[in-house]
Amino acid sequence: MLLKPTHLTSEGITSEAFKRRQPKANGDNPDAEGISLSVRDDRTESELIEQDVSRFNRCYGVGKISVGSIRNSVTGFMIDVFRDEQYHALLKGLPELPPDLSTPEGQIAQRDAEYVGNELRKHAELVWSPSGK
Repeated sequence: MLLKPTHLTSEGITSEAFKRRQPKANGDNPDAEGISLSVRDDRTESELIEQDVSRFNRCYGVGKISVGSIRNSVTGFMIDVFRDEQYHALLKGLPELPPDLSTPEGQIAQRDAEYVGNELRKHAELVWSPSGK
């Protein structure tokens, strides 16, 4: 998984890496399908990092998490990984954040997203950063 600045601290990967983004004001929902993941498949970890990082202008880190960890780590949610291309999959079943987080519905969704993110981050590992991990 490619990481953004909000996905990292000096202690490692944060719960933010596993949260869906809120829909935009224009209704566009970048994470409607799920969170995008890279699949290692027949590539070495080094090849995956080199190929995936080179596709983006900015990458602040690369993390990994096993599918088994995703499927077995979050009680009460049907989190799973669905492969849609050879080197790509979607992390689905994550709580959806509504546009307004100040409503009771929004606060519940935010709490659920934090819970799921924290459970998943416990199984994630930073494998590359621009500073050399």
